[in-house]
Amino acid sequence: MSDRQLIKQLSELRSFKQSPALWREQTRARILNSIKVEPARAKWNFSEAFALHFSTLRLQMAPVPVMPTLMAILVVLFGSVPFVRAAGASLPGSPLYSLKRLTEQVQLSLVSSPEKQGFTYLKIAKTRLSELQKISPSDSIIQARLLVDYNRSLSFAQADLQATITTGSQAAQYDAISSGLSDNIRKLEVGTLARLPYVASLQLTDRLAGDALAMLVATHGANENETTPTAVAARFDSQIDRIGLKLDGIETKLNRLPVNKVAPRVVLESREAVLPAREASRQAKEALAQAKELVQKKEFTLALEKVQEVEDITNKTEAVVDKAEKAGEVKGVQDEVNKSESQEGIKAGSEEVNKSESQDTNTKVTPEAIK
Repeated sequence: MSDRQLIKQLSELRSFKQSPALWREQTRARILNSIKVEPARAKWNFSEAFALHFSTLRLQMAPVPVMPTLMAILVVLFGSVPFVRAAGASLPGSPLYSLKRLTEQVQLSLVSSPEKQGFTYLKIAKTRLSELQKISPSDSIIQARLLVDYNRSLSFAQADLQATITTGSQAAQYDAISSGLSDNIRKLEVGTLARLPYVASLQLTDRLAGDALAMLVATHGANENETTPTAVAARFDSQIDRIGLKLDGIETKLNRLPVNKVAPRVVLESREAVLPAREASRQAKEALAQAKELVQKKEFTLALEKVQEVEDITNKTEAVVDKAEKAGEVKGVQDEVNKSESQEGIKAGSEEVNKSESQDTNTKVTPEAIK
């Protein structure tokens, strides 16, 4: 159909007149005729409904190991059984360890509120850390797997608790657990393969402890049953002591670096400066002393800001010092290798010379050789 014909037909529609009511009724009749009306389904009896629900349940439970799941539920319900205690004390590699991990998942599934779920994740992270303390650094692969699980549980706990803690008692509980994790994670000795996840664990734990302290400051003193200022001050003192020990460790590492080596530098965005590591450490100690004075004055909000600033400086300084120390160790090993290769080369050359001289000495001069 050409455009001219289409335009002509459209123009002819103007002359077509039909009652709107008639058109509406005709359209309604066509729609109703096109619908196939089926008879109402009879209501299922008990046996049919039971068969349907049982089949649906079997499909849902197909990927789930039934027996371990039932055993885990029994563990949750009857926690005083000696068998259950043995499962709770099991370590990776034990036949009961899979049951222990499945029990933790069942416990998580039975928790409804985000707050309780967050504390359950903290409990699981604490369990992973307890297992890590019993694993030898020689089993670094097992350590690495446990640290990854620890980091995952800690991340979920932080996500759940940041938005749900509103009271001082909750914040105090959160802070007590995170503070204990921060103390114990630094006592671990890990193997080479677990070093990377261990660094991530330290960072996550420090961040969690910092968030818990901030919540404690924000919620303390809301009513007489909440955390007292004395308790908050004691928590600050513990955090300041921990940072002070960290700064002492940085000083020790700096003293081990070669004197003729260029000092590592720290980029501090908060102060818009690039400082040598030793100077950054000194400024961190000064700011830490100021934070301690603010705590004594019960100015907790200002003290928290100062502590967070010191933690930022300390972490960045420690990172650059560790990097410089590691580079020095690698260079020392390379120097030893080069020295050893050089000595072996000299020894081999000397042996070749001695061998040549020996052959010359042992060579007999005969008249035939002279001719």
